[in-house]
Amino acid sequence: MKIIFDEKNEKKLEQIFLHKKGRYPSVTDIRFINRNLIIVAHRYAYKLYLINIDIDKNSYKILDTYKTIDEKNKIHFCESFEIVYIPKGIEKEDIYQLYVIFFSNVLWIFDVNIKSYKFISKKIIILHNQNTYHGMKIYNNKLYLSPSNMLTSNKSNNILEIDLLNYTQKYLNIGDIKDNYRLKDILFINHNLILIIINYKTNIKLSKDNQITKGGFALFTFPNFILLDKIEFHHVHFDKIINDKNNNFYISGQDEFNGKIYKGTIDLVHQKIIILKDFIVDDFPHGLDIYEDLFAYTSYDTNSLTIEDLSKFT
Repeated sequence: MKIIFDEKNEKKLEQIFLHKKGRYPSVTDIRFINRNLIIVAHRYAYKLYLINIDIDKNSYKILDTYKTIDEKNKIHFCESFEIVYIPKGIEKEDIYQLYVIFFSNVLWIFDVNIKSYKFISKKIIILHNQNTYHGMKIYNNKLYLSPSNMLTSNKSNNILEIDLLNYTQKYLNIGDIKDNYRLKDILFINHNLILIIINYKTNIKLSKDNQITKGGFALFTFPNFILLDKIEFHHVHFDKIINDKNNNFYISGQDEFNGKIYKGTIDLVHQKIIILKDFIVDDFPHGLDIYEDLFAYTSYDTNSLTIEDLSKFT
């Protein structure tokens, strides 16, 4: 199943280039609420979508949209988001909380009512420093954001931890990686291990030249961030990571020729990263999610969301 988002680039966001091929930052993230309900974020359209899908009939219906323009009429371009179910009693068991970041220092919180099918804006939180954020995960009632501005000093290598009960913020320093790099996303393997996606770049500014020297994954202890293992790929750009119930992880990436999904696992005994396989998909894949036997990814190149059977990625 593929959904094409026919949106205009009204604000003329620039193309992002890799290997001299450009793509506009379009459909950037996806989350399943259940088998028939998804949330999608579009960056240059600065829009969230609540969509009903029917995989068997290969059909969908957009139930609600929300333009991310704040009360001061400032546009926020969606980057990533996470959702969590909020149990609030029998009459309100249809509410999910949505946390959205915008490649900036803004976190926007919504309620998503899946009975009336509405986005409800709740609050905007300004994060403490000027980092821009790209990846995020919820783990043990805390939200973790990975910074994605050009970092050259260990003074800036902070993953931001936000307590979802009181929204207090704490920074976790992962140490000095030395090269120019951007943290793209994170995945908690368990209470003691975290996998971090890293891209190494030559220039923070957008250009029509190749900026990526290499991309990779690094396995650290958590929360003290001792490096255990690292795998790198030359001239590959990575974006997002997700895992399945069998402890496999999937990472969206783009090499010199194709968009790919990289599948791997962690050897917990030897604390090593194992790459199992890669799969060619639409160019410039970005957001990922898995629900039961369904695998979803977004593509900047095709301005689309694709949902396929997870068995295709075995």
